[in-house]
Amino acid sequence: MVKRSAEALSPDSPARLDDGGKLDPMAYRVYIINCMAACQATLAVRPAAAGWAHRIAGDINGQLESLVEQEAGRLLVRAALAEVLERLRLYQASSGVAGAAATALPAADPALSLPVLAEALRKFFVAISSPDALPEFAAIQSPRLRGAAVARVAGSLVAAYEQVYGLLSDPAAGYAEQGGSSSVKHTPAQVRTILGVI
Repeated sequence: MVKRSAEALSPDSPARLDDGGKLDPMAYRVYIINCMAACQATLAVRPAAAGWAHRIAGDINGQLESLVEQEAGRLLVRAALAEVLERLRLYQASSGVAGAAATALPAADPALSLPVLAEALRKFFVAISSPDALPEFAAIQSPRLRGAAVARVAGSLVAAYEQVYGLLSDPAAGYAEQGGSSSVKHTPAQVRTILGVI
């Protein structure tokens, strides 16, 4: 029943009566999380329903993870780091393939040159430096779940920054001759501090 009700919040649902153009794409997931959290809280106080409460808690965690992935992805796109991360994943995948050229260094790719990566990391730092950079998830009713969602988004953003910054520090990537991570002004520790990740 919750899923049928939540379907009306999905912008591409055939059950929609309006145009759906003004809805936040996260509304569907937030609605599901709120409904499941209410059910789980009711069942958690009943010893006979402990199994169901545990199962619903796992489902809530899955929905929360999907919400976090969507929001972190949206922030990475806005901060111009998503494309860089995707190119890095492609390089990592191609280096794992048998018979791949061992000479293909990320630093040799113009789309992953040191100036491009340094500029992407700078734009990312500027984007997260804004006071409203992280979503507040105010629509999530449970303070515990809301805090967990914000913390997970911040953790995902820090991990993305550390991945690119770590590549610049890796001698095997080919950036060391060009200056490596010294050409980037902000360290991962500074990003952790701004995002409040300990």
